[in-house]
Amino acid sequence: LVCVLALARHRAARTHASARVRAHAQARALAAVAMAVAGARPLRPSGRRPGSARLSRAGWRGGSGGFGSGSAAWRGLLACGLAFVLCRRCSLGPGTTFAGAGGGVGGPALKPLVGQPRCRPESTAMAAQLPASSAADAGAAEEAYQIWRDQFPLAAARRDYYGVPCGPADVQARFLGLAGQLGLPAAEALEMFRKDMWVLGEPEEKLPEKLEALRSLAASEEKVLDFLRAAPRAIATTSAKEMRQRGLDNMRLRASVGDIYETITMPLRLVVMQSTRSAAAEIEEQVASAGASTEAAVANSAKKREGTFEVLTVLLFGGLAGSLVWLTYMDATYGGPIHAKGVCIPASIIPSYNIPDDEGNARLPCTCAPVYKWYIEPQLTVEQKEDMLNSRPQVGSKNCGKLIGGEKKACDPRTVGACVWTTEDLAKDPETWDRREPTFWERERLKLESSGGT
Repeated sequence: LVCVLALARHRAARTHASARVRAHAQARALAAVAMAVAGARPLRPSGRRPGSARLSRAGWRGGSGGFGSGSAAWRGLLACGLAFVLCRRCSLGPGTTFAGAGGGVGGPALKPLVGQPRCRPESTAMAAQLPASSAADAGAAEEAYQIWRDQFPLAAARRDYYGVPCGPADVQARFLGLAGQLGLPAAEALEMFRKDMWVLGEPEEKLPEKLEALRSLAASEEKVLDFLRAAPRAIATTSAKEMRQRGLDNMRLRASVGDIYETITMPLRLVVMQSTRSAAAEIEEQVASAGASTEAAVANSAKKREGTFEVLTVLLFGGLAGSLVWLTYMDATYGGPIHAKGVCIPASIIPSYNIPDDEGNARLPCTCAPVYKWYIEPQLTVEQKEDMLNSRPQVGSKNCGKLIGGEKKACDPRTVGACVWTTEDLAKDPETWDRREPTFWERERLKLESSGGT
């Protein structure tokens, strides 16, 4: 079904005259396959009672908790292969950049830049704003452009980002306009958005509406500024309508989850970014030295890098296959690679699975390593930890599936399929589990079995 949807979206994308619409549709097609990879898991894991096959946000997990071992791993590998086929089908090659989860959508997206519209000259209306600024503001605007250029090298080389003019004067003028709308000196606005300059690729006419939406949600202007410091990408990746629907707390939570995701995917992002910067430098060199048009330079660069992309693809899937074999061996021999527990993606790293409810029960299966609780949460600030508590599951959110008649199945954590981590278990040192000691509910199950099930 995912394959059919993705190909249908791609076919629809090719019929659009707008390159921006076409690029977005291609990205959505690939994102559909990415969701299949994230959700791949066996319907009946070995040695466990069958549970819910859906990755509900706070569901009571009845299985392996996601992609990580056994048949789930090979289903995930198959989905990765499908993603590669679509990647080639949609012409998303080395010129593709990754966009992190951020505060807008809570998940990754792919932004292909090869299919963008023709480079356009800088907007004279925007550029006219620069001479009126002070020397200090002009210096901050120039630094903002250099940071944005480093984060979006292909857009800078093309001087265009999905139809938005992105010459140096355009980007600098948008930055000064943003600072003015926030009522901040340019230097202070630079520090606020330094870590993520996505907003400078946003059309300037959309910013007032979004700022108005933020101000309607916040108790004061200072609250708006605090939110933008914590989630600078949100104003670019979230529409005004979505802001009003989600609220500040929800968007801050999404931003925190996005930061965690980007930390985990950092090695892959570095490889992609390095490839993107190399392609951008090659395009700029062809335009400057050979006098080629931007479109011709982009096409030449993509053609030259096809071989490199093929090699990286082989290395990626070879490494993935080797990792799956290793994980399967570790699961079978030691119980798992992390303190005798398995790696369950995405459940192991998602806060809502790792944080216990008011009864003291988390939603993470006993066989899965609580990676978020052990390694990610200790690195967060007090404010970020408080934000994550908003994702704590409700007691009534337990989900162990339904019977044939549609009746909801009661969850008994003393069974193999419904066993979950508890507050008591999570408080122990991770090395405790190297001895393969049973968790609280595993001990309760053993007691039940020894007493004859009464």
